[in-house]
Amino acid sequence: MKEVLVRKFGPGELTLTEALIVWIGLEQRQGGWRWTELADLYPFVQKHRISLPEPLLSTLVGSEENWHRVEQFMQLSEPLRQLVSEEKLDLKTALRVKSIDPQAIEQLKPVLESLSYSERRILLRLFYEVVQRDRLDSPKSMDLASRLKDTPKPLEELYRIRYPSLHHLQETYHATVDTFLKGTGIKVTPPPYFEGTQFKVEFSFEKGSQLQRKALTLQKLSEKIDPVIETLVYGTE
Repeated sequence: MKEVLVRKFGPGELTLTEALIVWIGLEQRQGGWRWTELADLYPFVQKHRISLPEPLLSTLVGSEENWHRVEQFMQLSEPLRQLVSEEKLDLKTALRVKSIDPQAIEQLKPVLESLSYSERRILLRLFYEVVQRDRLDSPKSMDLASRLKDTPKPLEELYRIRYPSLHHLQETYHATVDTFLKGTGIKVTPPPYFEGTQFKVEFSFEKGSQLQRKALTLQKLSEKIDPVIETLVYGTE
């Protein structure tokens, strides 16, 4: 049987700071402290004006700077707090979009769950920008969230709303490049949402004559594509 040494402290034997240090040490969190737990601890420390020593701050959050970020976390709405606490969204993005109506974010949850980490950040930033640009009130923000929830490609739909010219750019691209390449087995992929300058070419071949035909097709395309690139890429908002 393993022996465990226990020391009992009576009332008044420890200051609040000392008691807090003992308690945090006894917790021995292997995976660190969750944002929600730190948000519960932070007001207590501030209320009692407890000065936490650097080693204790390192145990809790890694640094004094991160400790002050807990106060920023507490400014977030509950849905955003949950996303940050579950490491589904970074604090910086959450702070940027914190004015989004909490009910709209709740409405967006199924959409957010279906996206990757980076896509989730993009969608929330775009949503925030649309709300600000169009001065959407709470009901209209929720209508937008509901619309995105009901569309099969919510991120693409939101890009079209945020950048009205995007749909026109896509139509222009399909009417020129895709039409020109139809039936050739060559695929030219533009940069995502036409943000960037790198186009990707894909094709396959089995023998030299096929490669020669595809090279000839690409040569003809190269003579026509510059005006398209100028319009699509450099003319983007």
